[in-house]
Amino acid sequence: MALLLSTAYLPPLDYFAAMAHDASLAGDISPASVVLEACEHYHKQSWRNRCTILTASGKENLLIPVVHRRGGSPGQESNPSREDCNVSHIPVREVRIDYSVDWVHTHQAAISSAYGSSAYFEYYRDGLFALLESKEPRLYTLNRMLINWLLDRLHLPACVTDSRTFLPPASPDRFAGRQSVPARDGGIASMDEVRDLRERIHPKKAPCYVCRKPYYQIFSDRYGFVDGLSVLDLLFNEGPDSLAVLASTSRQE
Repeated sequence: MALLLSTAYLPPLDYFAAMAHDASLAGDISPASVVLEACEHYHKQSWRNRCTILTASGKENLLIPVVHRRGGSPGQESNPSREDCNVSHIPVREVRIDYSVDWVHTHQAAISSAYGSSAYFEYYRDGLFALLESKEPRLYTLNRMLINWLLDRLHLPACVTDSRTFLPPASPDRFAGRQSVPARDGGIASMDEVRDLRERIHPKKAPCYVCRKPYYQIFSDRYGFVDGLSVLDLLFNEGPDSLAVLASTSRQE
C-alpha cells in the first residue's frame, strides 16, 4: 500500500516513521512506496512551510515565509508572522518562497543554537545548510530536495513520486482511510489503494507514530522527552542509529 503524504518542511519524525513501517528493512530490502501530494491547494497552519525544533527555551517553530499572490514578487503581500488568505488559493507546487526576509539565516542560527552540541550536528550541518542556501524559489521543490536529503542520511529506502492529479480524501478517518487511485496518477499507476496521511500528520494533531523507547535529546533534563519534533532532532542526536528508532516506533490510531 502506498503512502500519500503532503509536502512538508523538514518533516516531523512520524512522517518518516510511516515510511519506515511501510518499507521492508530486513532480509530483501523493499523500499516504501510514497506519493507526495503535488496537486492540492496550499494549506495554511500546517507542516508544509514549518517545522518544530527543541531549543534551550523549549519548542520553537521555524516558518518559511511565502509570497501570498500567484506570480507575485518576493516581498509582495508577505509577512513571515502571518499567512494571508490568498495563498490558500494557489496550487502548492506554485507557492513561492519570500527571500526578502532573511529566514535562511534565522533558521540556521536557531538550528545551530539548538543542536550545536549534539553528537552528529557537525557531520550533517554543511549538507543541510547548503540546501537552505540554494535560493530555490518554490516551496514544494525545496521541501522535495530536503526530504530526499533526509531519506539519504536516514538510510531509509523509499520510492517517492509526485502526484499528477488531486486525490480527494476517502473518508473523514484519513489515517485508516483507503481510496482507489486513478491509473493515470504518477508513480502509483499499478496501486489500487493508498494510506492517506496528508492531514493526519499535522501540527495540531498528536503524532501518529511515537517512540516506544525515547531516544536521547539534548534538553531532556529540562523537558523530558518531547514528541512532535522535526526528524532533524533524531538525526542530530542519533545519527546512523536513526533508522532503528524510526522502525521501532508504534502506531497511534
